[in-house]
Amino acid sequence: PVGRHYNSAVPTEVNGQPTEMWYSYRGIPLKWHLPVGVLFDLVGDGSLPWQLDIHISEFPADKIQRLGTNVEEEVKTSFIHNVKEAGWIKHRGLVTSALRPEQFNQLWRGLHRDKFDDFWMINHRLMEHIDNTPYRFIPFRIYIDMHQRFIQVRANSYLTWRPSQYLLRLLM
Repeated sequence: PVGRHYNSAVPTEVNGQPTEMWYSYRGIPLKWHLPVGVLFDLVGDGSLPWQLDIHISEFPADKIQRLGTNVEEEVKTSFIHNVKEAGWIKHRGLVTSALRPEQFNQLWRGLHRDKFDDFWMINHRLMEHIDNTPYRFIPFRIYIDMHQRFIQVRANSYLTWRPSQYLLRLLM
């Protein structure tokens, strides 16, 4: 959506090469598939507003993944993949495998278009217990750095410690 704002001002070619829009912060290319909060925590200095640079040439293909021609579809596919992965950890896939493709599409559209009711109509199913049995694990993915390194753990859903202690145990 941000890119569309600049479409009329961005040439289709620079030095005979097609333009590819990408963002950086203080010279660090930002990976599109990481949540903006994760990016801010990893490379930001804590000051707001976060001032990013928008580039249309010299795409750093060795540092960030290229998006294809259908950007929205690629981001949607990545989002749905993460929802399914988390669903397997939480409910052994029982909920996500029961969702129809149009329900995943509704979940995505609700998130993408900021329509909370549409999003929540599907998402609440992912948050509920099955047959009055609480889900056994909570999926955690903790990003370590900008090199796609992360820790992914299944956290026991029965918290017996304070949340700060629990997070420290996950990291150990």
